[in-house]
Amino acid sequence: MAKAAVKQTTKDLFDDCLHKYTIVDAIKDENVLRFNVEYVGKYTKKDSVNEVDVEGIDTKELFDSPQRLDKIVDYIIAQHDRKTQSKSFTAMFCVSSVATLIKYYELFKDKKESGQHQLKIATIFSYAANEEDMDANGLLPDQIDLPKVAEASAGYGMHTRDKLEAFIGDYNEMFACNYTTKDSQSFYNYYNDISKKVRDRKVDILLVVNMFLTGFDSQPLNTLYVDKNLKHHGLIQALSRTNRILNEQKSQGNIICFRNIKKATDDALTLFSNKNAKETVLMPSYQEFIKLFNRAYGGLLAVAPDLESIDELKDEEAEFDFVTKFRELMRLRNILTSFADFSFAAVKMDEQDFEDYKSKYLDIYDKVKTNTKKKTLSC
Repeated sequence: MAKAAVKQTTKDLFDDCLHKYTIVDAIKDENVLRFNVEYVGKYTKKDSVNEVDVEGIDTKELFDSPQRLDKIVDYIIAQHDRKTQSKSFTAMFCVSSVATLIKYYELFKDKKESGQHQLKIATIFSYAANEEDMDANGLLPDQIDLPKVAEASAGYGMHTRDKLEAFIGDYNEMFACNYTTKDSQSFYNYYNDISKKVRDRKVDILLVVNMFLTGFDSQPLNTLYVDKNLKHHGLIQALSRTNRILNEQKSQGNIICFRNIKKATDDALTLFSNKNAKETVLMPSYQEFIKLFNRAYGGLLAVAPDLESIDELKDEEAEFDFVTKFRELMRLRNILTSFADFSFAAVKMDEQDFEDYKSKYLDIYDKVKTNTKKKTLSC
């Protein structure tokens, strides 16, 4: 009885801490980044990702239709460089079930073999029932046990295990290794190796169902493609794979949703933070960033109206002001380039001017940095 009471008290304290320090607090403390969430495809009649007449078919048929999956793969191939800043970062793609994951993997593989992309795609999933999420309810377990070969050899997992064995074969060929599902230690080593490869940016996109959506931290991972009805704590956990701070180039976590989980996202943020959380957690819209960029450009011109004026900056303070203002412009440009619609035609500064100013910025930045170090050392 006493033990149960202590256990409950510990749990209450833990839950209390969880509720007190939320993702809103973490973002305000600059411990993690905000999210830029985009919704692709309306799933009505004809739209950008799914030009499929959906009248007369149910939702599951629509979501699993070969035309839709094919269009999503094409969209990811077309946008991946933009989302990951020319593969400076990596991505995960979470899907609703192992059956759907297999279809996606094979589509990526076929398109690679036909020369449509050079992305390094890898996957890991359990070939036991605990990985299946046929209803895509997004309720992620706290921990997914790696499947045991003896358990998987009975009935349920044979087809998916054969598929996973083939996919691991592709991984072995790509990275000159020799993992297999036929030995539990080898599969465990594969799990660890694929974790490392993602962190080391050697895998461009990791396809998953539930695995890696909780507890996996990789600073270079900045993009999550979503074809799964995530919700509640599972949704926050999944999104949070993308927002670990790395460097100035990584300005936000990119979430590209191929399902309409906007209400689920708003509900989850309210449930685990507060009703105004999305203003802190989610990035402004594309149009708002256009306005912010143009405003920052105006601030830059007030300090350096042309390239020649940069060479005539009167003192270190003026140079520091220029560096600060252009750095903000670069930050906004990094964010804007993650949007599929962005081009410099949308802003008041043209691309060549940006590159010319950037060249001047890099020269002065080194000088300002050196002078700042000298001052610090002399103090």
